[in-house]
Parts: sequence; C-alpha cells; structure tokens
Amino acid sequence: MLEHLENRLLLSAKLTGGLLAISGTARADTIHTRLVGASVVVFLNGRETRYQAAAVSTIVINGKAGNDFIVNGAGAIPSRLIGGAGNDLLSGGLGNDTISGGPGNDRLYGQDGDDLLDGGAGNDVLTGGPGNDTASYAGRIMPVRVFLDGSPGGQRGEADILTGIENIIGGAGDDLLVGDADDNILRGGPGNDTLDGQGGQDTLLQDDDALPA
Repeated sequence: MLEHLENRLLLSAKLTGGLLAISGTARADTIHTRLVGASVVVFLNGRETRYQAAAVSTIVINGKAGNDFIVNGAGAIPSRLIGGAGNDLLSGGLGNDTISGGPGNDRLYGQDGDDLLDGGAGNDVLTGGPGNDTASYAGRIMPVRVFLDGSPGGQRGEADILTGIENIIGGAGDDLLVGDADDNILRGGPGNDTLDGQGGQDTLLQDDDALPA
C-alpha cells in the first residue's frame, strides 16, 4: 500500500506559461492526453486532470524508467515525448512532435505532423505516419547503418525498423544512410559518411561524405 501511494505522489502534471509538463515514475506508467471540448484531459495511471486547451501551447511527457505507454491525443498541440529506460510505446498527435525512446526496445509512432523520432539504444520500431518525418541518430558516437526501405539497421547489434519516414540525421561516426523511392533528406554529420538517396528528388547534406554516383 505504501509503495502504491508513493508512486501516486511521484506522478505529476503542471501547467506553466503554456507548457504542460507531465512526469511518470520509475515504474511502468500509462500516460495519455486527450482533447475533450475546450479541455486537455491528462490521464496518469488512472488519475484524470483537466486543463483549458487554450492555455496549453506545448506538451512534454517524460515517462522516466519502466515500460511506459505514452500517447498524446490532444489534437494538434505539439508534444515532446520521452520514454526513458525501458521498453516503451510512444505515440504523437496531430501536431509536430519530438519523440525519444531512450534505452530499450521501443515503438515510436509520429502520427500526423512533421515529427522527429529518436529511438535511442535498442531494437526500435520507428513509424512516421502522414507528414514529413525524420529519424535522428544525432546522439550516436558509433557508426550507424540506417535504411528507409524497412531493412533493419542502427548501430552494430541493433535492428531498428523505419517505416513512413522521409529523412535521416546521422551521428558522429562513419555512417551509411540510405533513402528510398520518395524525396528524402539525408544529413550526414561529422563522420565520413556514405549517403545514398536511391530514387526521388533527394537532398544529401554532407561534410566530407561519399555520395554514390
């Protein structure tokens, strides 16, 4: 009983200057937002809190550790979703979202809008959805191999699967970034990268990178 009460106290949601900040616990949390009439409704492990939608300009949800289930269903309000350590499911809304899985085998869904998805370490599934979406490996030190055609990739030992994503940002290593038949933007970063746009009208941004003929 004491542990249950302690977890309830650690959960928090606070609205300050347009920023609705929601925090989970070190355990598995279920956190989602919903737009109901003129209100943003926040559900935190079964608890419900309401805020005036007109007062909310950005939503940040940090699940912290544990296997978290996080969904932003608050219409087009942009969000930043952070899974933290654990095997998390994170889903954005209708706006432009930034979604970070953290360590663990995560599932990230951008949904509508132009979203930025960063699975973090682990075997992750990144699904963009409608909009112009980007998979980011900018925080990686070791080389990554990333493919937009659904082939598994990531850092050595990982098997990330990317679908519905148009763009890739590489990390600090010597990366291989491969596009698909759509119009892609591939950004290499500081390493000696190989960028292969495949079909489409692609934009390849390089430092000292190799571009296939």
